Formats: sequence, C-alpha cells, structure tokens
Amino acid sequence: MKEEQMTRVLSEVSHYLKGCDDEALNKLPKKLMNFIESNKSKDYECNFDYRKRLSELNIMPETKSFIALICLSYWCDEESKQELLKQLNQNDIDYQKELSAKYTDMFAKPEETVKQQNEIVEKEESKEIVKYNEEKWYQVIFSKIKKILFFWKKN
Repeated sequence: MKEEQMTRVLSEVSHYLKGCDDEALNKLPKKLMNFIESNKSKDYECNFDYRKRLSELNIMPETKSFIALICLSYWCDEESKQELLKQLNQNDIDYQKELSAKYTDMFAKPEETVKQQNEIVEKEESKEIVKYNEEKWYQVIFSKIKKILFFWKKN
C-alpha cells in the first residue's frame, strides 16, 4: 500500500473512532491511538454520518478492514470473534466464487477448459501441475495490520 493511501486510511479510521464511545476507546492501546493520530493525513478531510452502519459508509475498503481488525482484536468477546471470523471467511469464499465465474465466462467455455487441461496432463504425464496461490491484496493488508496491532497489544 502506498504511503499516501495508508495516511488516508488512518485519517478515516481516526474519524470513525471519534464517533465511538469512551468505553470502546479505552479498550484500545495508547500506542495504537498515537500511531493513528501521528500518521494520519493532515490534508485529507473525511466526513460521514456516524449513525450509518460501517458497511454503508463511503470509505476505503482498507479502512473497513482496519476497523474490522480493531473490532476483532479489542472489542469482540469470544462468541463475536468467532462470528466475525466466520463472516470474513464467507466473504472471501463468495469473492473467490465471483472471480471464478467472471473469468470462466470471460475466457472460455467450461467444457473447452476441461478438455484443454486434460490434453495438457496427457502430454506431460511426468510433470505435475502445481497450483500457486498468491495472497490476495486484502489478505496482505489484513495480515500486516494484524501484525501491527498484535505488536502493540503485547507492549
């Protein structure tokens, strides 16, 4: 993520946290709050309605991920954590299905694709096809934010 984009995300997170009650804010580590405040964009102004749900706000997807991670790490009890993790996994599964359908329709008919793959396997019997799973961009961001938050939580 670019530095400019990260500062905008932190600005949106800071603005979102201003709408939280004191009890929720007191659960957050001071180091995290200091990090957000000192690294947010000085020029970026964000305004949104605090009465709307997080999913309805017009904010960056990375901001929603950061807020979800804060919720998961500091605000959720065990039952809520499991529910949130289940929802995040389901979102990922749905997204993967959507991508699969989109690109299957876009590039080839399924019958032709299977036929071509069978031909490749028959030609290269001695070689195994290895599936390479590259981490998605949002998984990379989520894991980096998670590392940052867990580091602060330990300290």
